[in-house]
Order: sequence, then structure tokens, then C-alpha cells
Amino acid sequence: MAAAIPYIMVAAAVAGTAVSVYSSIRAGQVEKEAREREAAQLERSAAQARKAAQQKAEDTKQKHRSLLAAQRARYAAAGFTGEGTPLLVQMESVKESEDEIRRIIEEGELGYTAATESAAEARRLGGEAQVSGYLSAAGSTAQGAGTLGRIARNYWWK
Repeated sequence: MAAAIPYIMVAAAVAGTAVSVYSSIRAGQVEKEAREREAAQLERSAAQARKAAQQKAEDTKQKHRSLLAAQRARYAAAGFTGEGTPLLVQMESVKESEDEIRRIIEEGELGYTAATESAAEARRLGGEAQVSGYLSAAGSTAQGAGTLGRIARNYWWK
């Protein structure tokens, strides 16, 4: 029975090392997969932010067109011509409309940029997690080799 002890210790060291290596690699892969899913969701959010801003800008543009048309109709009903103060009021309304639409588009683009940058960061972190898993596995392998060396030195190389 005493002769079997070193073999049992070797088998345990090999099994422990194998489990540690596998779990380190798998943990890195799982983290990378999770980060990839997160990145994909962020990219969908980015596209959605851009699309929502474009729709809001289009809706705002239509609302402002209707407002300008109503202004022109009121001016015409009141007998004003398209010059002087009514023209200046309409020009100011057009400028404000264009500014609001520009702000809406910029807000959507900022949301898009922030989400795509977050997606890139998630992918980077996933890659780092995978590399970390491999490095941890390499460390476990080296530690297992050291354990096997100690077992061999203590039981066979005396």
C-alpha cells in the first residue's frame, strides 16, 4: 500500500492541475462570451439611439413646417404680405427649427458614439478576460509540474 502512495499523489496532482487549467480557460471564455453579448446589445442600442433621433428630428421638422404654414395663413388672413416683420418672424422661426433639429441629431449621434465606444470597451475586456484565463491556466500548469517534481523527488529520486 505504501508503494501506491506516490502514484495516488501523482494522479491527484495531475487531476487537480487538469481541472484548474480547464476551469481557468473556461472562465476566460465565458467572460469573453458575456462581454460579446454585452457589446452586441450596446451596438443595437447605438443604432436605436440614432434611429430614434432621426425620427424625432423628422417629427420636429414636420411640426415646424405645420407651424410655419399656420403662421403664413394667419398673416395672409390678416392682410400682411411676406415682407417686413412677418418675414423676420418666420425667418427666426425657421432658424429656431433648424437649431432644434440639429440638437436632436447631435444628441442621437452622441448616444450612438457612447454606445459604440462602450461596445468596443466590452469587447476589449472580454479579450483581456480570455487572455487572463489562458495565463491562469499556464500558471496552474506550472504549479502542477512543480507539485509533480516534488512528489518525484520525495518518493523516487532519493
